[in-house]
Amino acid sequence: MTKKELVSLVSKDTNISAKQTAEVLDSFFDVFMKNVSKERIHLPIGTFTVSNRKARTGRNPQNGKPINIPASKALKFKVSKNVKEELNK
Repeated sequence: MTKKELVSLVSKDTNISAKQTAEVLDSFFDVFMKNVSKERIHLPIGTFTVSNRKARTGRNPQNGKPINIPASKALKFKVSKNVKEELNK
């Protein structure tokens, strides 16, 4: 689903103009991006958390030489029980 499709569906469901719906979604995504690295975010669809990956040695798949992969952060998502139930209907 694209953002445009999401805006259209939410707009129809809430009887709010597409422009206002797009502004609300943009605001939601901005708030999400500013806070996702600071804390856990619990939503009705699931929970987003930050995972710290350690630095490690990997291999270049083209030539097999070892390369250093620096430490990084990754976003993890755990789906809620309600979403799991909806998927498995």
